[in-house]
Amino acid sequence: MSSINQEKKKDDIKFKSGTIDQIFAPEYFNIIFRYLTTNRDLYSCILVNRYWANCAIPILWESPFKINNVYNLFPKVIQVYQAFSNSSIINKPLYDYPSFLKELPFDRFLNSAITNDCSETLIFALIRILSNRSVKLRRFDLSQLHLSYNHLLTHKVLPQLLNHSSLFKRLSYLNCTYHLDVKAAQQDRKDQIFNALANNCHNIINIKATVWSKDEAIALANLICSQKWLKKFSLVNSNESASFSVQSLQSQAGSLNKLTFKNMHLEILSNIIKMNGKTIETIIFDWHSRNPPECTQLIKNISECTINLEHLKTPLYTLEQLALILQTQNHLKNLDIFIGNGINPYCALYLFINMPFNNLKNSIIQLYFDG
Repeated sequence: MSSINQEKKKDDIKFKSGTIDQIFAPEYFNIIFRYLTTNRDLYSCILVNRYWANCAIPILWESPFKINNVYNLFPKVIQVYQAFSNSSIINKPLYDYPSFLKELPFDRFLNSAITNDCSETLIFALIRILSNRSVKLRRFDLSQLHLSYNHLLTHKVLPQLLNHSSLFKRLSYLNCTYHLDVKAAQQDRKDQIFNALANNCHNIINIKATVWSKDEAIALANLICSQKWLKKFSLVNSNESASFSVQSLQSQAGSLNKLTFKNMHLEILSNIIKMNGKTIETIIFDWHSRNPPECTQLIKNISECTINLEHLKTPLYTLEQLALILQTQNHLKNLDIFIGNGINPYCALYLFINMPFNNLKNSIIQLYFDG
């Protein structure tokens, strides 16, 4: 009798383990697996069974050059992609790995190919492999282009990649914050990159950019205006030419809700805050120079025009500026302020103690005092 019961228990276990994958549809596994924090966890899921592998492998190969949220060199990824360049090969990989690609850090892709001693022709073939499989990139990162192992090859491959316009039809994130020396910049011109993307990409939600010439700024403005629903915009380490780009943000007044400016001239920012005040939820303004900027008008526009602002990071240099922020932004949830040496720390703390905050009870206030 006991042996019969044991056999029944084994049958029950087999039945349960055999149907658990059927209980949860692939969509549920897709959601669960995306909450895993490391690639190692995804690798472990792949080893469970084929059903789990079918769910985990596409997620893992969406960003094959990323490990634990950091982009790295992966020559083996290029080797796998190369296996699809020969149509007559007998033992092809089990999965169509190139078709899963969603995130492309261009410098990591190119440097990984160079590490594998790939020729220019072979790199072009790799790009065609991606295009022929109807890959639709979600993220395109050019932030580390200055780290390319071969700048001469870079300025040949990048235009070739941009010519495959179908790759960028669904692009939602662009990071083009690299900065090259004058000679290299003439070869890898950002204005050509921005113009090419403006013709093919109209659904970008988040743009991060650096511009250093009028041509680059105008091209970036063209890219901004061509978007249907831009929500986040970051401008980093750019000069006065960036005013052309910033002015174009007025075309996104109905959707823009996050602005980030690092080491930027203030004169061109106040009007943008005024135009987009109803929708902006986050303003991050970093200034790392020892010379304090004249930002009173910018602070006035922030305090008077923004009605849904939840996160503010900015330097303040006078008690007037500090008082403006504290009196009008009672709906802030996150306040991050650099207090300049023109403000007495005791006066600043006194203002904070005596100002009511409605939404900061469970949020963060960070104060940094100069000197």
